[in-house]
Amino acid sequence: MPSAPPPGATPLYADKTDNFNVLALLGEGSFGAVYRAIHRDTGATVAVKVIPQQEMGMVGDDSETEKMMGEIEILSRCDSPFIVGYYECFVKPPVKRLDSGEMWIVTEFCQ
Repeated sequence: MPSAPPPGATPLYADKTDNFNVLALLGEGSFGAVYRAIHRDTGATVAVKVIPQQEMGMVGDDSETEKMMGEIEILSRCDSPFIVGYYECFVKPPVKRLDSGEMWIVTEFCQ
């Protein structure tokens, strides 16, 4: 199973989408969608929340981005059987020039 990298060890803007085989949409919300995926290196089943950058306010207003990054920071430090485990977070750059990128938050998969 992937483990959470130490703070600052993994660049946020590094496309790691090839590390995952996305299997199924689990749900959608106001910020993005959550998928069930397999981490290719370990075979672990994980949950991946995909948030388009425009939904986070990364285009123009940074207040939503700051809130999201604060929540990720807190989640990354939690170690409790009652809180979903956090593995990593990265931003997939835009594929086309006018597209926005996506933030991928990888967590423990809970059934």
